[in-house]
Amino acid sequence: MYTLTIKNVLYLFSFGVILTFMEKVKTASLALGYAILVLSAAGCGKNTANTESPPAAITVLSAAETDPYSVSLEGKTLPDKVELFYFYEQSCEVCDELDEFYRILSEHLPHELRDQTPHLIYTINTFSIEGRKTYEKLTGAMGLDRSLLQVPLLVAGGRIFQGNETIANNIREAFLTAAEDLFVNQEFYNPALKKSGPRLFEDYPLNPSHITLVYFYRIVCPYCEEANPVINSLPQTLTLDGRQIPLDIIRINTRSGNNNERVMAFFDHYQVPNEDRKVPIVFLAGTYLSGPEAIGAELLTRLSTPPRINKLAELLQGSSSINGR
Repeated sequence: MYTLTIKNVLYLFSFGVILTFMEKVKTASLALGYAILVLSAAGCGKNTANTESPPAAITVLSAAETDPYSVSLEGKTLPDKVELFYFYEQSCEVCDELDEFYRILSEHLPHELRDQTPHLIYTINTFSIEGRKTYEKLTGAMGLDRSLLQVPLLVAGGRIFQGNETIANNIREAFLTAAEDLFVNQEFYNPALKKSGPRLFEDYPLNPSHITLVYFYRIVCPYCEEANPVINSLPQTLTLDGRQIPLDIIRINTRSGNNNERVMAFFDHYQVPNEDRKVPIVFLAGTYLSGPEAIGAELLTRLSTPPRINKLAELLQGSSSINGR
């Protein structure tokens, strides 16, 4: 028969305390693991990998602070810097919806690239009162239907990119295109003021005594980089029939403003087949050349060949009577 002594009682008590403590630790560990799982599934976990500290950004930009940008949207002034607006919605105090945007910046638009250009990047939470006002003001000034928009959303150079995946795929080219528009072409695009229809080419007059070519390209395009030296090396004048004729080059970035409408108009007017509907592409008075190989091999010869029909004049000025090649 087992005798229960005071010493044995103390042993049993100590063992019970240890078991109780271990059970509580086990329960607490399970609870912590479940909480982490729930937070991860909800997207509230804060991921700091491959991110950078916030750039020159304003977390909450008031509607009043966008007045200069709104004036630029009205076509009255040109901004003095490239401005990107990242709209997001954050209703959870634990969540940090900006982490993904900072990762996108770090990977696709790093400091060493964007710091070459005067710029500001604004991050605006549309869940706040001021953030919502700013969102409504800017999208309204751009003539956008907000029922078709969804955050996260990036405004860059008058163009809209929705969803972080789309933003990641386009932010670098959008930034560089906005910089080219602003500092090279002295232009600022607002979709609410875009020209279309008969006015689509009114900013591209033809000189009847010059030879003209239209070059469509993209900034972020390896094939365009192959064609650029060919275009850049063209002489300022061409000798035709013993005469020196000035050469005009119209360069159009298809990712700027509504230039995609312009290149589509060229495609249709010149009856370009699907396999040639790409950039880089050059349009001359009577023909076109698609791709860097064709441009490099044939451009000078085609420039020296008089066209039977001046398609370029037909399209840009609605007339085939202009003397061009």
